[in-house]
Amino acid sequence: MDDSFSEESDETKIARLKREIRCLKMRNEDLIDELTDSRGELNACNQIFHDISTLRKPFSQPPPEILHSIFERTIPPSFLISSSDSFLPNSLWCHVQEQKHAILNVCRTWYMVGLPFLYEVVSIRRIYQLSHLLRTLKYSSLSLKEMIQKVEVLCLTPDWYRQHLEYQLKGLFDICPRISSFSYASESPRCPLPPTIQLTALVVPNITHLELITYIEFDSLQNLLHLASPHVVSLSILSPPAPSDTAIVDTLFRRLEDLTLWERGGGVGPFIRSWKLPRLKRLTFDSDFGEVRLKKFCEVHGAGLQYLHFTRANYTLEGCWHTDLHYRPRLFPDLSESCPILQHIVVPLLAEPLIYKSVKWVDVWVSDRTLNEAQIVRNSLQSTALSANFNLPALKGVRLLPYSELEPRLNLPLLLPPTLVSTTSDSFAIRLSSDVIIRHDVGEIRWIKPACAGHLDEADLKAQKRNDALEEEIDEPNDTLEEDNDDSDSDSDGSFIPDDSDSEDGTDYSSDGSTDQDWDPITKELVVKDWMLMDGLDTDFLRLHDL
Repeated sequence: MDDSFSEESDETKIARLKREIRCLKMRNEDLIDELTDSRGELNACNQIFHDISTLRKPFSQPPPEILHSIFERTIPPSFLISSSDSFLPNSLWCHVQEQKHAILNVCRTWYMVGLPFLYEVVSIRRIYQLSHLLRTLKYSSLSLKEMIQKVEVLCLTPDWYRQHLEYQLKGLFDICPRISSFSYASESPRCPLPPTIQLTALVVPNITHLELITYIEFDSLQNLLHLASPHVVSLSILSPPAPSDTAIVDTLFRRLEDLTLWERGGGVGPFIRSWKLPRLKRLTFDSDFGEVRLKKFCEVHGAGLQYLHFTRANYTLEGCWHTDLHYRPRLFPDLSESCPILQHIVVPLLAEPLIYKSVKWVDVWVSDRTLNEAQIVRNSLQSTALSANFNLPALKGVRLLPYSELEPRLNLPLLLPPTLVSTTSDSFAIRLSSDVIIRHDVGEIRWIKPACAGHLDEADLKAQKRNDALEEEIDEPNDTLEEDNDDSDSDSDGSFIPDDSDSEDGTDYSSDGSTDQDWDPITKELVVKDWMLMDGLDTDFLRLHDL
């Protein structure tokens, strides 16, 4: 009985175990199926992640096109920054160069995109920089030769180096096919270029904008202009006196549209009849040009003139901008017959109203150093407003321009034409740096900037007048009054007194990388900031052949 029960119990266990085994097998098969499905889903997710990573990479840098657009809107344009200002203390030009170098030092991508902004305009401010530039262009693996568009020579050239300079310029123009503008403003009348220097290196088809603000022998200048006449579109020259025995060559300027004449000693007079200017549209001249010579010029070449600029900037005997040009009302001849399509006139404040039939826009230069000149101009314009309809029947607007003897920007009326701002809603501002702004309102353009060293503002001039009046009232001043007057003068004479507020925090343009001020209190001399003179570079221009 017990044996049979034991056998049945064993058989039951075996059957139960078999059933459990079958259940485990079925469960195992289900788990295998689930695992297979999970592996399939995992592979699908991995594929999706792989596809996403190939389509959308993590952000590292904007595309070069976007970077170029950003730099284009961030770096002040070269046509608003005059390199001739670079020798002034706290120069805006030096600030812009520092900004360009800072961009290049960020990373390689920024370096490659920002390099054309540094090399588009090359300013030779030291005579040895030209040879260093040629060396850089020779050994550089980058296409720097394609980036240079304008070359400016601003330095004084020694007599013994002039022929070598011409040879170097020829080499530069030969290897840089995109150079279209050249400016040579480096000489003094005491050291004119000798006749042996012809500057024939400038006579290349690429040079369409030529500026020769230097003293060149009359024969050499005439020969140079004759050779360059087929190509030049914009020309600015300082004309030397013409010898009485010199033959004048007839010259046809086929493409010339913009002409600037700095008159010295009647040098332009012989050119008036011998030049042919069929496409001339814009003329700029200084006060030495004279009313009679202007009338003769316009009688011959004024038929197509649309823009006439009578600048108040003078070119002194030292070849520099006049630093003390006083306010003087000037007369302007009636050129209605000789210039029938004249539309835009730029003048200093005139003693008599203009009389023109076709003129639509009048710009008036207002000095930033003459007390109340802007108000004088406004009052003069208001007093002549009633006669404007008769004297200027086509007039649409009058605008005041900011004139600075230290920083004359003669092309400002063309860069910012008078049609830009007709209503208050059109007003705009261009920020060139943290403290320099060009503001264009209705009827006026203003430079908002800190005063230069030694600059006398309106408050300084008023204080000086009060001090002068006080001194005149005192017949026999005692020691106390003398001390008071001395203290007052020292506070109000506008001289540059170095202190902590005049230093440039975080800004350095010196050659050794130290944080210098513009004024050295030890030597009492101005420190010229020059980004070209950096001890870390073998040349004045970037060495790129190691990249």
